[in-house]
Amino acid sequence: MVGQMDITFLGTSSAVPSATRNHQSMALRLPTGNVLVFDVGEATQHQFQKSQVRTGRIQAIFITHLHGDHCYGLPALICTMSMTLQNEISETLEIYGPANLRRWLRSTFQLTYATFQRKYRVHEFLSPNDPRDENLGLMENELPGDNIYSQPSSHWQVQLEDGYTVTAVPILHSIPALGYIVCEPPVPGKINLSEIKPILDRQKDALARQGIKNPMVLLGQLQKGQKVVLPDGTELLPAPTRRGRKVVILGDTKDATSVIPFCEAYPPHVLVHEATNALTSADPPGTTLEEVTASTVDHGHSTPQMAGSLANAIQAKHLLLTHFSSRYRGDESPGALALMEEIRAQAIETAGHENVHCARDLWSFNIEM
Repeated sequence: MVGQMDITFLGTSSAVPSATRNHQSMALRLPTGNVLVFDVGEATQHQFQKSQVRTGRIQAIFITHLHGDHCYGLPALICTMSMTLQNEISETLEIYGPANLRRWLRSTFQLTYATFQRKYRVHEFLSPNDPRDENLGLMENELPGDNIYSQPSSHWQVQLEDGYTVTAVPILHSIPALGYIVCEPPVPGKINLSEIKPILDRQKDALARQGIKNPMVLLGQLQKGQKVVLPDGTELLPAPTRRGRKVVILGDTKDATSVIPFCEAYPPHVLVHEATNALTSADPPGTTLEEVTASTVDHGHSTPQMAGSLANAIQAKHLLLTHFSSRYRGDESPGALALMEEIRAQAIETAGHENVHCARDLWSFNIEM
């Protein structure tokens, strides 16, 4: 059985938080129980306290870009994690992001006299012309971070300890920004129970003499990829492994087509894409889609139609929209839901399917195979 993977939206607002939306942050919970965090807007540590995701399980944090609504909560979250450390994860906290992240974070900690119990390090994804931080003047419990230079095809990749890979790809915004592609390692194949159960039933008595009263327990070995040899010599082979889940999480962007080549081998199960502005019934009469789109792109952002187009291009099974203007309420009032349904419908038009959702703060989505 494939373990559960889900994503919780800790904040879904763009630029300015509102009474119903916090600044941007997402927590991807892996089947191992470990958590990967993407962006940490202000007050994210409060959002964790309201959610079912434990900060003690955070394995790594990824920052998409250095606009404040995506990173101002990072120093506070690290301090909160250090003060409430319960040894759920004792290893070093890994933090990844663009150039200058390490210097900014260290300066913030130094000027506020911060102290930590948990070790951490900051790794930067660098292009050849980016400034290089040499890990000088490290904080107590700060370990030297890696300066990771881009591959020839302009991307970066890190391998996490539990077999997951995270690929960082530059996307277009008003400042340097990244999109992240999380790939799960191969998972066990599906067992054909109707084929295997009769074979096990025929060996029931022989297995009982070996101390195996319930032959079905052998399915666990097959699920773990282990071969099973029955008393009569019959060999049951595990099903071939399947590709794991792929999740694409984008930062702010007006064009993220650079991720397309990384989705050609197989499509992602989920695409998380911003939809900052849309033409809705709340706009002044006479406002056109062309005007809304031009203004949105001019500020480095996307409309629902743009998000749907990328979802279609990479054949994403599910499209999750986030990073909404503070004009769009994020509660469950009839007016707010109706407006978000308008936005969802616009993304459906270009996505080519109805597996589109508008995220709300603290909403979780289960990522199935």
